[in-house]
Amino acid sequence: MARLADVIEEGEEMASSLPKAALAMIRLMLDQFAGLYGKIADLDKSDRAACSRERSHT
Repeated sequence: MARLADVIEEGEEMASSLPKAALAMIRLMLDQFAGLYGKIADLDKSDRAACSRERSHT
């Protein structure tokens, strides 16, 4: 996915050959994935904190 983002953002030949609507959809998809990755990271952090609290209480 990082490679796709690089292609789109750098305006490489492959990206310039795509229709504008496709580029818009790909950018939207990449934004959605970035948001999901952020939420997953937050959940992981909160899960690790909860596990740490449980271990300290047992």
